[in-house]
Amino acid sequence: MRTLLAFTLLSTLLACQKDQPAAKDPDVLQAYDVPEAQAAEIASLLRLMMAKAKDDSNTRIGYALASPNGRQVLVTAQKSYQASIAAWVEQLKNAPASTAQRRSIRLEYWVVQGKPAAERKQDKMLAPLQPALDALFAEYGPQELTFFDRASVTGWSGEKVQNQSARLEIVHTAVARGDVVDADIEMEVEMKGRPSAAGKLRARLNVPTGKFVVIGDAQAPAGGTLYYVVRASFSPL
Repeated sequence: MRTLLAFTLLSTLLACQKDQPAAKDPDVLQAYDVPEAQAAEIASLLRLMMAKAKDDSNTRIGYALASPNGRQVLVTAQKSYQASIAAWVEQLKNAPASTAQRRSIRLEYWVVQGKPAAERKQDKMLAPLQPALDALFAEYGPQELTFFDRASVTGWSGEKVQNQSARLEIVHTAVARGDVVDADIEMEVEMKGRPSAAGKLRARLNVPTGKFVVIGDAQAPAGGTLYYVVRASFSPL
């Protein structure tokens, strides 16, 4: 798909520019015309691409915002980046309508608690996660896995959405890219009614659709380990 090629082009160009020595290069605001009603999704994808993945500062090399009329993307970035961004936008504008169609995305989040055990054990209600659990057992050895909590979030591709359950609070922006979902995720897990620093997860991910995958783990305050599992799918709102 042209959309996938354009995504790869932009990531390659930006990665090369990141490695160049810093120079005086002022930020400039540039407006790009885009297909009507696609501005939010395109702006969101640009924000993901312009995030500095090489460190944990969560700072960005630039920022993109959809215009109120939905026909432009407004990008603030260093002047040297704008040519790369313009090339990507042009490829997306020329893509077939089927690849540019906006989609709704559903992300299912599960939190599983693991504790050391002589043999592998697991709650029956974790059966839908079996392939992901088998991977956990293979990597970490025998343990007892119990259900902690779960939540799902559905929204348009490129839209920032949130949801919460009894012990989970989730905010994410997800963008469809072929059969892969690029997601910017913030998750907070509560332990005994209090937010836990160990239960916070912030990540930028590429998640294949239709499969449960382990996206992180952390030490649980009460002992053991919290495993974060997610599955992405396309779903009507």
